[in-house]
Amino acid sequence: MKCFKKIVNMALDQGLMKKNPFAGCKYVQEETDPTFLTKEELQKIEDKEFEIERLRVVKDAFIFCTYTGLAFTDAKELTYKDILTDNNGKMWIRKGRHKMKKNKTRCTANVPLLGPAIKILEKYKDHPKCIDTGVCLPFYSNANMNSYLKDIAASCGIEKNLTTHMARHRESFNHIYSSALQS
Repeated sequence: MKCFKKIVNMALDQGLMKKNPFAGCKYVQEETDPTFLTKEELQKIEDKEFEIERLRVVKDAFIFCTYTGLAFTDAKELTYKDILTDNNGKMWIRKGRHKMKKNKTRCTANVPLLGPAIKILEKYKDHPKCIDTGVCLPFYSNANMNSYLKDIAASCGIEKNLTTHMARHRESFNHIYSSALQS
């Protein structure tokens, strides 16, 4: 209904409708309990070797998103000009958020690159798709990624519905980030 209300508001703004059927209605979104990977589950994925290239690419892209916290679209559009090195020699991603491009306000993500993410970037720097398109990683479409992640989860014995968005969930990122900073 929330999406439909947005369409109705657009029609009202354009004069296609005269009366707002949603006037006075409020919709409250229920809180969800997001699913996230445990350290052990992530380790299973990292340790698993795949013979099929598309599964290797999807695994690496998922792990990259887990170690950076970037959304699928932001990671898919990441280029080497978005990666900077600070005065201490640490690498950072400094990139405008894709979601925020639609809005008037600007939001730039500043993300430290941890060791596993740097290794993944190095692995794909000479990949033909990356060279042709100028991006850092050879992502597939979100639908294909989610489909292949199901195969990865099954082969790793993970019973959760693995999706590209799951890599961003706070609990996953927090335990990875804090562990990486300690080592």
